[in-house]
Amino acid sequence: MVAEAPVAAESPADRRVRNLYHMLLYVWGKYDKDLADSARVVGSEGEISSLPNLFAHVLAEAVSQQLRRGLYRDYQPKEEVGPRIRGQLQVGPSVGRMLFRQGLAQCVFDEFSPDTLHNRIIKTTLLRLLREGGLDADIALRVRMLLPRLHEVSELDLRARHFSEVRLHRNNREYSLLLDICRFVFEEAMPTPHGDQAMTFRAFAGDWFKRKGKLFQVFVSRFYELRGGSPWSVRDKKTHFTHPLAAKDSKSGDEQFLQQLETDVMLQHVSGRKIIVECKFYGQPFVAKSNQWREKEEGEPEGAIKAGNKSEVRKLSNEHLLQLGAYMDGLTREEGAKGVEGLLLYVQPDDQPLSTDFVREGVAGAKQSLRVRCLDLTKPWDQVEADLLSYLG
Repeated sequence: MVAEAPVAAESPADRRVRNLYHMLLYVWGKYDKDLADSARVVGSEGEISSLPNLFAHVLAEAVSQQLRRGLYRDYQPKEEVGPRIRGQLQVGPSVGRMLFRQGLAQCVFDEFSPDTLHNRIIKTTLLRLLREGGLDADIALRVRMLLPRLHEVSELDLRARHFSEVRLHRNNREYSLLLDICRFVFEEAMPTPHGDQAMTFRAFAGDWFKRKGKLFQVFVSRFYELRGGSPWSVRDKKTHFTHPLAAKDSKSGDEQFLQQLETDVMLQHVSGRKIIVECKFYGQPFVAKSNQWREKEEGEPEGAIKAGNKSEVRKLSNEHLLQLGAYMDGLTREEGAKGVEGLLLYVQPDDQPLSTDFVREGVAGAKQSLRVRCLDLTKPWDQVEADLLSYLG
């Protein structure tokens, strides 16, 4: 492990990038405190504040450790032209190239080598991050110093099929997380225009994510699965409910136009409590309404209105509230009203905390708790985890 320098002042942006790594570890099913702490490194310019830097650091750290233990090796087919027969003689190519006349032969044999698909994918990803990632000088230097130690591993023209061709077993299971990172870089990293070193990721372009909702939903589900404690369990990842609407004519097939009621996360307590969690990740999740002050000036008739300063008031989305309410009603119809609760969970926009509690009237007049919470992903990670656990209270 690289010795940590004194911890510099950490900005919300720094925490946001590192917390994203924690989330991805949960999503990939690889969460471990040591792996999570490996993202906390301080370079010459402070905390890691970009995804390419973070991924390059984590990969370089893991590869360094792997080199100390020894890279994973396997038998790889190798083609060679030489004066002796080794392995399988390639008669056709040898005759076609007139090698026999020169006292040579073309052979194919298996060599125990670190030039495996696992190591090729990792080296290729490190090279791409170095070329396109705009890495900080200290992290880029570390990657460059590492590459000569991978001289036996060849670069790969990486394709999606390569990830499905990799075989993991107990002798190389430590490669699992590294390959998940490489796959993420391969699938999400956008090509840099005109050779600029400004790698961006489709999933995190602009306001953090483009496809952020799915990632947040899977993270919340996996977090509660691992950290919710023995009294809580996560029910089927996709809990479906029967739609309250039915076609007027059963033979018309009009049900095809109805969307399925499908929850994001469904938690159940041994006591019978059931919490439906609806996860939302938007840049501006709340509807802003402008209010005008009524001002009366001297001499104006009673009731005159003057446009004054405007203030914005945040409003919860009716669509989100009604969606969660529909899921709660669906669960009530199927399993009864006892213990049914709803949690509308947002990722908190910058400096806009929100925590509200409501009571809604559900099916057959059932009084049910519906809470709205904002998760601040710029907090230190232990506080993020504590907040998530507190929502189960």
